[in-house]
Amino acid sequence: MKKMVYFICMAFLVSALPLSNAVDFEITLNDAEGDTGNPDVDITKIWTTVEIDKIAFHIKVAGEISTECQYHVRASDGKNSIGVMYTQGVAYFASGTSSGGCETEVYGDTLVMKIPYNTVSSWGSFELSGYSVDGEGNTDFAFSSNEGENNDVKNPGDEFPTDKSIDVEITNVEYSIEKTDGGQ
Repeated sequence: MKKMVYFICMAFLVSALPLSNAVDFEITLNDAEGDTGNPDVDITKIWTTVEIDKIAFHIKVAGEISTECQYHVRASDGKNSIGVMYTQGVAYFASGTSSGGCETEVYGDTLVMKIPYNTVSSWGSFELSGYSVDGEGNTDFAFSSNEGENNDVKNPGDEFPTDKSIDVEITNVEYSIEKTDGGQ
Protein backbone atom coordinates (compact mmCIF):
# COMPACT_ATOMS: atom_id res chain seq x y z
CA MET A 1 0.00 0.00 0.00
CA LYS A 2 2.86 2.40 0.85
CA LYS A 3 4.41 1.73 -2.55
CA MET A 4 1.10 2.53 -4.27
CA VAL A 5 0.73 5.83 -2.38
CA TYR A 6 4.36 6.67 -3.14
CA PHE A 7 3.85 5.86 -6.82
CA ILE A 8 0.69 8.00 -7.03
CA CYS A 9 2.44 10.94 -5.31
CA MET A 10 5.46 10.68 -7.62
CA ALA A 11 3.23 10.45 -10.69
CA PHE A 12 1.38 13.59 -9.59
CA LEU A 13 4.62 15.49 -8.99
CA VAL A 14 6.11 14.47 -12.33
CA SER A 15 2.93 15.45 -14.17
CA ALA A 16 2.85 18.83 -12.40
CA LEU A 17 6.45 19.71 -13.29
CA PRO A 18 5.69 20.93 -16.83
CA LEU A 19 3.09 23.26 -15.33
CA SER A 20 5.64 24.97 -13.12
CA ASN A 21 6.88 28.26 -14.48
CA ALA A 22 10.61 28.97 -14.49
CA VAL A 23 10.24 32.45 -16.00
CA ASP A 24 12.04 35.27 -14.22
CA PHE A 25 9.47 38.03 -13.85
CA GLU A 26 11.98 40.34 -12.13
CA ILE A 27 13.76 42.31 -14.85
CA THR A 28 15.77 45.53 -14.67
CA LEU A 29 16.28 47.97 -17.56
CA ASN A 30 18.74 50.82 -17.13
CA ASP A 31 18.62 53.87 -19.37
CA ALA A 32 21.09 56.73 -19.80
CA GLU A 33 20.36 59.86 -17.79
CA GLY A 34 20.12 63.16 -19.66
CA ASP A 35 18.87 61.79 -22.99
CA THR A 36 15.73 63.97 -23.05
CA GLY A 37 15.02 67.63 -22.26
CA ASN A 38 12.72 67.13 -19.25
CA PRO A 39 14.16 65.33 -16.19
CA ASP A 40 10.61 64.37 -15.13
CA VAL A 41 10.38 62.34 -18.36
CA ASP A 42 14.01 61.12 -18.33
CA ILE A 43 13.75 57.41 -17.46
CA THR A 44 16.85 56.11 -15.67
CA LYS A 45 15.53 52.69 -14.69
CA ILE A 46 12.52 50.40 -15.13
CA TRP A 47 12.22 47.20 -13.14
CA THR A 48 9.69 44.66 -11.95
CA THR A 49 9.25 42.84 -8.66
CA VAL A 50 6.90 40.04 -7.66
CA GLU A 51 5.11 40.78 -4.39
CA ILE A 52 2.99 37.82 -3.23
CA ASP A 53 -0.07 38.09 -5.53
CA LYS A 54 1.02 41.22 -7.46
CA ILE A 55 3.63 42.12 -10.02
CA ALA A 56 4.97 45.64 -9.51
CA PHE A 57 6.25 47.81 -12.36
CA HIS A 58 8.70 50.48 -11.17
CA ILE A 59 9.80 53.53 -13.18
CA LYS A 60 12.55 55.82 -11.91
CA VAL A 61 13.21 59.19 -13.56
CA ALA A 62 16.03 61.74 -13.22
CA GLY A 63 13.60 64.38 -11.88
CA GLU A 64 10.29 63.76 -10.10
CA ILE A 65 7.24 61.73 -11.09
CA SER A 66 4.74 64.31 -12.37
CA THR A 67 0.99 64.22 -12.96
CA GLU A 68 1.74 66.44 -15.99
CA CYS A 69 3.59 63.53 -17.66
CA GLN A 70 2.55 60.07 -18.85
CA TYR A 71 4.47 56.94 -17.92
CA HIS A 72 3.91 53.63 -19.74
CA VAL A 73 5.31 50.12 -19.26
CA ARG A 74 4.61 47.22 -21.60
CA ALA A 75 5.29 43.57 -20.77
CA SER A 76 5.10 40.80 -23.35
CA ASP A 77 5.78 37.11 -23.81
CA GLY A 78 5.87 37.38 -27.60
CA LYS A 79 2.19 36.40 -27.97
CA ASN A 80 0.43 38.20 -25.11
CA SER A 81 1.07 41.69 -23.84
CA ILE A 82 -0.06 43.91 -21.04
CA GLY A 83 0.34 47.64 -20.66
CA VAL A 84 0.30 49.77 -17.52
CA MET A 85 -0.05 53.53 -17.74
CA TYR A 86 0.06 56.46 -15.32
CA THR A 87 -1.46 59.74 -16.46
CA GLN A 88 -2.85 62.72 -14.53
CA GLY A 89 -2.31 60.89 -11.24
CA VAL A 90 -4.29 57.77 -12.22
CA ALA A 91 -2.89 54.36 -13.20
CA TYR A 92 -4.56 51.51 -15.05
CA PHE A 93 -3.65 48.38 -16.99
CA ALA A 94 -5.02 46.59 -20.02
CA SER A 95 -4.33 43.26 -21.70
CA GLY A 96 -6.13 41.05 -24.19
CA THR A 97 -8.09 39.38 -21.40
CA SER A 98 -8.42 41.87 -18.54
CA SER A 99 -8.14 45.51 -17.55
CA GLY A 100 -8.58 47.68 -14.50
CA GLY A 101 -7.04 50.11 -12.08
CA CYS A 102 -3.57 49.71 -10.60
CA GLU A 103 -2.39 50.04 -7.05
CA THR A 104 -0.13 53.10 -7.33
CA GLU A 105 2.63 54.52 -5.17
CA VAL A 106 4.82 57.55 -5.90
CA TYR A 107 8.11 58.09 -4.06
CA GLY A 108 9.53 61.33 -5.48
CA ASP A 109 11.46 60.06 -8.51
CA THR A 110 9.95 56.55 -8.54
CA LEU A 111 6.50 55.37 -9.63
CA VAL A 112 5.24 51.89 -8.65
CA MET A 113 2.20 50.37 -10.38
CA LYS A 114 0.96 46.98 -9.14
CA ILE A 115 -1.34 44.60 -11.00
CA PRO A 116 -2.53 41.04 -10.25
CA TYR A 117 0.30 38.54 -10.72
CA ASN A 118 -2.06 36.06 -12.39
CA THR A 119 -2.20 38.35 -15.45
CA VAL A 120 1.35 37.21 -16.36
CA SER A 121 2.01 34.10 -14.24
CA SER A 122 1.22 31.63 -17.06
CA TRP A 123 3.57 33.29 -19.57
CA GLY A 124 6.50 31.28 -20.92
CA SER A 125 8.81 34.30 -21.26
CA PHE A 126 8.89 37.94 -20.14
CA GLU A 127 10.11 41.07 -21.95
CA LEU A 128 9.80 44.64 -20.79
CA SER A 129 9.78 48.10 -22.38
CA GLY A 130 8.66 51.54 -21.31
CA TYR A 131 8.36 55.14 -22.29
CA SER A 132 7.40 58.50 -20.86
CA VAL A 133 6.19 61.72 -22.45
CA ASP A 134 5.18 65.23 -21.46
CA GLY A 135 2.89 67.79 -23.12
CA GLU A 136 5.80 69.47 -24.90
CA GLY A 137 6.88 66.37 -26.79
CA ASN A 138 9.82 65.31 -24.60
CA THR A 139 9.90 61.51 -24.77
CA ASP A 140 12.17 58.79 -23.41
CA PHE A 141 12.21 55.05 -24.18
CA ALA A 142 13.76 51.98 -22.51
CA PHE A 143 13.71 48.49 -24.03
CA SER A 144 14.74 44.94 -23.19
CA SER A 145 17.74 43.97 -25.30
CA ASN A 146 15.57 41.74 -27.50
CA GLU A 147 12.98 44.46 -28.18
CA GLY A 148 15.14 47.33 -29.41
CA GLU A 149 18.05 49.59 -28.64
CA ASN A 150 18.70 50.42 -24.99
CA ASN A 151 21.10 53.18 -24.04
CA ASP A 152 22.34 51.21 -21.07
CA VAL A 153 25.43 52.81 -19.59
CA LYS A 154 25.16 51.36 -16.09
CA ASN A 155 26.92 48.18 -15.05
CA PRO A 156 24.34 45.53 -14.02
CA GLY A 157 26.95 44.31 -11.52
CA ASP A 158 26.35 47.54 -9.59
CA GLU A 159 22.65 46.73 -9.10
CA PHE A 160 21.25 45.77 -5.72
CA PRO A 161 20.19 42.12 -6.09
CA THR A 162 17.02 40.76 -4.52
CA ASP A 163 18.74 37.40 -3.88
CA LYS A 164 21.86 38.19 -1.86
CA SER A 165 22.74 34.50 -1.37
CA ILE A 166 24.42 34.46 -4.80
CA ASP A 167 27.86 36.01 -5.20
CA VAL A 168 29.82 35.84 -8.45
CA GLU A 169 33.32 37.17 -9.00
CA ILE A 170 35.00 37.01 -12.41
CA THR A 171 38.72 36.70 -11.82
CA ASN A 172 40.09 35.81 -15.25
CA VAL A 173 38.90 36.04 -18.85
CA GLU A 174 40.88 34.30 -21.60
CA TYR A 175 40.34 34.69 -25.33
CA SER A 176 42.20 34.32 -28.57
CA ILE A 177 41.83 35.76 -32.07
CA GLU A 178 42.80 33.68 -35.04
CA LYS A 179 42.78 34.93 -38.64
CA THR A 180 41.47 32.23 -40.94
CA ASP A 181 41.31 34.18 -44.20
CA GLY A 182 44.99 35.13 -44.45
CA GLY A 183 44.32 38.65 -43.21
CA GLN A 184 42.01 39.55 -46.11
